[in-house]
Amino acid sequence: AIIESINRIQSNSLLHQTYAWVAVTGKPELFVRDHLGADLSAHNPDVIVSREWNKHDLVILDQDVNPLMVIEGKALYDFDLLDPSILKVYRKALAKDRQKMIDRDAPNSLMTLLMTSIRNPIPDSLRRVTKYSPGINKGLKKHGADLMPKAVDMARQFLNEFGEVIHETQLISGTAVGCEVHVWMWLIEVKNQEH
Repeated sequence: AIIESINRIQSNSLLHQTYAWVAVTGKPELFVRDHLGADLSAHNPDVIVSREWNKHDLVILDQDVNPLMVIEGKALYDFDLLDPSILKVYRKALAKDRQKMIDRDAPNSLMTLLMTSIRNPIPDSLRRVTKYSPGINKGLKKHGADLMPKAVDMARQFLNEFGEVIHETQLISGTAVGCEVHVWMWLIEVKNQEH
């Protein structure tokens, strides 16, 4: 059901410009979570979809309000994945989320990772409009056109530490505020085998 929702979001080309604008002006994590939750709820009336349920980002519950699936999400930028000190921070945050889900012991647990990639340098005039422009510009200067592909490869490598990557997609691509924007998404299945 989650992959079906992602596919519906991805195939709605009218949403791409909105997603691009959200991603250029800040992290799209909550925006994507809310759209995913709304789509899941609309297309699966036999379950309850909740945001921030018991401190989990998104939860699918049965009609008796028992968790069927717990989802935790993180969002970063392509340049974050290629900076060892920043990657270390995200690795620690994902490990914490993973443990939180294992402790919850829901029948199914998923982690999502969103990666924003802005493919052109940010001019000084847009530095206050486009969030994280120093990091974007530094990453593009260092890696050029290879920034996004290198970051995708790094995500594929390090996400396996947290579970099985069951879905990878370029969720949207579009332009906003003069920037070419791509948002990637990964779903990682977390097994509760520690118990």
